[in-house]
Amino acid sequence: MNGNWLHTGAQDLTIGPELALSRKARSNSQPARLYGAHDGNGRIYSARVALGVAGYDSRLRTDLESEMFQKNASGFIRFAFDVDAGALERLDSVALRAQYDDGVAIWLNGEGAVRRNAPAVLTWNSTATSSHPAGNGSVWEVIELSPWMSALRSRNNVLAIQLLNQSAADTDALALAELIAQTIELGQPAFFATPTPGAANSQGVAGFVRDTSFSVQRGFFTNAFNLAISTPTPETQIYYTINGGEPRPANPDAAVYSGPFEVARSSVVRAAAHRAGWEPTDIDTQTYLFVNDIVRQPSRPAGWPISGWPQNIVDYEMDPDVVDSPLYRDLMDDALLQVPTLSLTTPLENLFGPQGIYSNPDLTGDASERPVSMEFIDPNTGAEFQTDAGLRIHGGVSRTSGVKLSLRLHFRSHYGTPKLRFPVLGPSGPFEIETLVLRGQWNDVWHHTFDDNCCGTYLRDEWARRAYADMGGVSAVGTFAHVYLNGLYWGLYNPVPHLDADFLATRLGGSKEDFDVLKNFGGTEVIAGDNRTYNRMMSLANGGLATPERYRQILQFVDPTNLCDFMIQYIYTGNEDGPGKHHHIYRRRATNEVFRFIPWDSEWALGSSFSGRRKLDVNVVDADAEDSVARLFQRMRANSDFRRLFADRADRHLLGSGALTPARAIQRWTVLMASVTNAIIGESARWGDLRTSLPNG
Repeated sequence: MNGNWLHTGAQDLTIGPELALSRKARSNSQPARLYGAHDGNGRIYSARVALGVAGYDSRLRTDLESEMFQKNASGFIRFAFDVDAGALERLDSVALRAQYDDGVAIWLNGEGAVRRNAPAVLTWNSTATSSHPAGNGSVWEVIELSPWMSALRSRNNVLAIQLLNQSAADTDALALAELIAQTIELGQPAFFATPTPGAANSQGVAGFVRDTSFSVQRGFFTNAFNLAISTPTPETQIYYTINGGEPRPANPDAAVYSGPFEVARSSVVRAAAHRAGWEPTDIDTQTYLFVNDIVRQPSRPAGWPISGWPQNIVDYEMDPDVVDSPLYRDLMDDALLQVPTLSLTTPLENLFGPQGIYSNPDLTGDASERPVSMEFIDPNTGAEFQTDAGLRIHGGVSRTSGVKLSLRLHFRSHYGTPKLRFPVLGPSGPFEIETLVLRGQWNDVWHHTFDDNCCGTYLRDEWARRAYADMGGVSAVGTFAHVYLNGLYWGLYNPVPHLDADFLATRLGGSKEDFDVLKNFGGTEVIAGDNRTYNRMMSLANGGLATPERYRQILQFVDPTNLCDFMIQYIYTGNEDGPGKHHHIYRRRATNEVFRFIPWDSEWALGSSFSGRRKLDVNVVDADAEDSVARLFQRMRANSDFRRLFADRADRHLLGSGALTPARAIQRWTVLMASVTNAIIGESARWGDLRTSLPNG
């Protein structure tokens, strides 16, 4: 900061320069008047002493080998020092950075007696209470001495150290210490953008630039318009981008706003206001969409990569065979406006750069998350909002087999909000969402890798989840939305809540810490809580449940009614991708409730199967897989009581007005189909020709 303090903050001060004692000297009693020098970060004072024997030659200032080895397990040093009177008045804390082998006792002007591996009662020949090798010297221990700070004076201070070895016969010993003081430097009043409780203040700012304002809000448009961006804070510069990049002075793609400019085609405008010495605004993002521009989305949009996609397939174009077809050209407005829009914006490098998540779809965990702006636009209701989140790729096999990848949005405090609080999934979905999955529905789409990819419906999985909800089960019911990446149309997606502890707490009440949650995707994995009780349940089941006594025992762990409903749904849909995998398991741990089950990923269902895309007689009644709901079901169906319960539940759901009767099944499908009748045209134009010369749809 070039010596000019702009804020009030705590600064480290070390007392005196590093001291190199003469070899084999047992003490140093010559006081030195030590003043700090200004280095641009406050006055820095240091005092370092080092003593020892043998294996620490590179760090020694005083060698005590002849005095200690085979003679005494203890060595002593007294270091006299002065403190600048001005600094003494401003001292806020004192600490000692130390390395030692094997123990030390430390006194500051005769007070403190701070011990490390030292006995409670010290004598002239005490030994260390345990071994403590100092290693390579890269790690220092910080020992707090502030309780004895009042003992410091401007002259004739003494730091006394007793070095302890485990025995006089030890071949190495070390005591390396640096006394650190901290003062409060008073400067001009300022604001702090980041709280640092219990630690030194961060760099201060003179003020906070007020948020930017856009003259036109996000949405769909037919005619061009002029866009103005402003902030009430004077003496600012507004930076903006139109390529998804961050509007920062260091970004060469960011332009300095000089006045209103025309928006005549689909654009994502991001802006932030800056002022020297002030905290800049956050980034505001506004997406403006023009249907007439979207339908002309080119095969090589400017700035977008022509390689690096999964499967080495690159496809951006909206197919002219669809958008110019006499059957569809007059429906493109309806197609792109029938369902809500989610506009996702992030620097393009986060998607397709060397570490981009789209170009590296197998990345998982925190390392795979990139910051993103998410905008919601509902052209039918006028509802719109923007929030920031973390973006990841979602899915299993589809990550490396697909091209239109499933995505996952994580809402976290450090992005701005810990949860999305908006009915983005419609009135039947949760109002609060911590994690939102945008399903590309890989096994039920036209651009699947199978030859017989003409029969994707985009509806099977959502139908199955809604059917399970109608049966009374907890289910991740979703909706449909068009997704845009940095302003390019990316296709029709199926947003659903992520099946995790937060979803269950929102759905069932309580906190997410109350739940054990596991998922099975070919093996059981803990999402929240632990699997100890689950493992006990499966161990009991594997031992057989045919007898009344064993059946009574298993009922302590599992809800049999829920298990029946879960399996009835799988059997009804002929889901060949389960029930040996692709399901979630949960229980409320806090009250020791039983386990219940939630289906997930029912794309291989309702006539879609591994062995034939139109196969309608897939039988999963006898499906079995170790460590899965299928195994539990096979063991429980050996019990006559469970079989009677299963028959009762099947009667309930398949007869009368049950959730799986033909009338209700058809009604559910019809409602879903109607919700995307036009929207699917946009998907056909975007992805329908990926595997064929003529577009599916």
